[in-house]
Parts: sequence; structure tokens; C-alpha cells
Amino acid sequence: MINFNSVREIQDLLEINNLAMSKRFGQNFLISEQAREQLISLLDLTDDSKIWEIGPGIGAMSFDIARRAKSLYLFEIDKGFIRLLNENLVSNYPNTQIIEGDILKTWKSFLNPIDIPDVIFGNLPYYISGSIIEGFIEHNFLPKKMVFTIQKELAQRLCATANNKNFSYLSLVCQLDYKIEIIKTISKNCFYPIPEVESSIIEMRLKTSEDGFCREDFLLLAKDLFAARRKTIQNNLKSGNLAKKYDIDRIFKAFSDANIELSRRGETLEIGDYMEICKKLSQASC
Repeated sequence: MINFNSVREIQDLLEINNLAMSKRFGQNFLISEQAREQLISLLDLTDDSKIWEIGPGIGAMSFDIARRAKSLYLFEIDKGFIRLLNENLVSNYPNTQIIEGDILKTWKSFLNPIDIPDVIFGNLPYYISGSIIEGFIEHNFLPKKMVFTIQKELAQRLCATANNKNFSYLSLVCQLDYKIEIIKTISKNCFYPIPEVESSIIEMRLKTSEDGFCREDFLLLAKDLFAARRKTIQNNLKSGNLAKKYDIDRIFKAFSDANIELSRRGETLEIGDYMEICKKLSQASC
């Protein structure tokens, strides 16, 4: 096995196998052993663990996980890396399976609740990391934990709260189901090739779900109120998707019952406000 901390050995492996890193796929190998060990430690691996890894690359963390977990699904788009993983990893660990293709499409074949793994993790491509996480949550595909290396700015968005410039629809939907913590910021020099931005390790732990409101309404409301950040709640609601489900007067009444003024902006509301509005919406009658 090669030294995954050595750029020279990685380069030699790629050259021998006639492979190259792809900017199109956002490939950056994590060459810091300390960071990789910290990521793996966050997975809380046991003999019964069912793990998904997104973007395993040449398997710098996959070998260690395959030795310790019950099952490991690897989501990889690069055909060259898939060949290496089949030859060096899957052939030796029958508990490992590769899912080939674009993760944004391939993961949806596992939407059955029995397919939800214990942990989803990975060194995510920067350009699709937000879409990946958002997709899981919007489809109510909620593992007990998710651990990712993502762009530092995205990590800050995930953790942002009301009245913060980073607060967004993604912040809301992630915090609806997960307690999110930024574990560590990783220097650009810990990757090969060196990216243009810093990265952060985030840990997302599943929270106990709160009853009394409609999840579909919450997602619709959040999308509506962040559709145009500078617009008032009232203006966003009038042109939003929630108004296709409910009469607009019923929606306005829910805000009134929750004591939230329509002249405010969606970015000023706490997550609890969104929940309360959805509760009132289910109770409202016009």
C-alpha cells in the first residue's frame, strides 16, 4: 500500500496507472494523516457500522474503514479510481461495494428507509457539497451522523443562525434535523492538489425530531422566505410555493397567530419561529 501522505507516491501511482486528477470532479486528496485519523475517529466505528463514503478517490481512508465496519459503500464517479478500488480494496474486502456515477443521482436508488446507513462521510467536492447535504435532508434520508470535509465558508453557512449574513435556506434545513459542529479548519496545504480555499471538518449529529408541525410545510416555507432575501415575508409568500398548497389568507393568519409580522424578512426568523408558523398553519381556518 502506498503512503497516502506522500505527494510523490500518489503522483507515481497515478502515472503508473495512466490516471490524472480532474478539476471537473473537484478532486483533492487529503494528505494529512492527522486529519484523516480525526475524520475516521468521528465515525464511531463498530463491527455493526454501515458506512457510506462519498468520493473515496484512491482509498486513503477506505481501507481502514473496510477493516472495521460491517459494510462500506463507496460512491465514486472517476472510472480510473473505481478500477484501482476494485483491484486493491473490493477484491480483499467483500463487505465493500462501489456505487459508480454522480452521487447526486446514484444515492437516490437507496431512498428506502432500510437503506439509510449509520454514517455518511467524505471529503466532498466543493462545487456540489451543499447540494449533496441538502438532498439527503430534503428527502428525509437522515443517518445518525454525517461527517464531512467541506469548504470553510460552507461550514460557516451550515452553522449560521438568524440575522447572520451566512444564514440561508441550507442553514435552516440542516439545523432542523442535526446539531452541527465545526470540528477543525484544515489548511490548504493538507491537500493535493492544493485548493484555492480552506476546508473544515464538520460533524452533524441527528437530533430528536420535534412533533406538531408538517415537515413538507417547513421546507416550502423556508424555500419561499429565502427565495429573495431582501424581500419581505409578505412579498415572498405571495409568489411562493406554499401559496400553491394553502390559501394565502390562511398562511397570513398563521403568521398572525404566531405573532410574527409580515413586514420582516425570512432571515430574521429563528428556526423555532418557522416551526411555530407551520404548527399554526395546520391549525388555521379561514
